[in-house]
Amino acid sequence: MSNVVNVVTLEVKRSVRPPLFLQPTWEELTEEEAVAALAIPKEHREWNGTAVVEKTQAEKDEVDATRRAAANDRTEARLDEDQLRAVAMTNLDLVNELREVHGLPERPWTEYKRRFRINLDTLTGA
Repeated sequence: MSNVVNVVTLEVKRSVRPPLFLQPTWEELTEEEAVAALAIPKEHREWNGTAVVEKTQAEKDEVDATRRAAANDRTEARLDEDQLRAVAMTNLDLVNELREVHGLPERPWTEYKRRFRINLDTLTGA
């Protein structure tokens, strides 16, 4: 059994059978090298041609900043979804108030979502 690193993805595996590390993207590591590599967070690892090493502080800061920006983008997208849902629910409330004034039954949220999906599919061509 051997310890290996994928020099493309920087994935480290311990105690694997020989066929894996015979593939071109995998390099064999000693036990100490594997332990040292696993001590480095994957996003901060780098292959220098002979070993897994830790990126410089500037490189790590850049990786971390990129990850934070991506997390912020996901948060903003989630907020946009929540805002859209709030608009849809407000519209449904207004529709139901008008329906009540005219003696009509309330339109359920499930029906509103079903019709929304139909209209969305029509607009996007899905």
